[in-house]
Amino acid sequence: ALLLKNVKVPQFRDTIGWINYRQGDFNGATALLERAVTELPRVAVIHYHLGMTYLATGQGAKATDEFNKVRELAPFDDELKGKVDAALKDRPEKSKKGANG
Repeated sequence: ALLLKNVKVPQFRDTIGWINYRQGDFNGATALLERAVTELPRVAVIHYHLGMTYLATGQGAKATDEFNKVRELAPFDDELKGKVDAALKDRPEKSKKGANG
């Protein structure tokens, strides 16, 4: 996956960003995913990945914005909406209050 890091393809940035997230590198993930979502603003799963990263960094309000975008872009994707609902249900209490974000 590291071979894709410098490739100028937004989908690869999303992939590397999500890998970073899964490995606990939330700052690295955020930078890549913010860029990917700017380049591909109509791809719901990238917004989901960015929202999860925002949750992990305590930016609850930003995460909610991204999750709302997921619902807007993919209203019939029950699997993705279920992941969003689970993320919002399980998020830390300080994120629910919008602290740090």
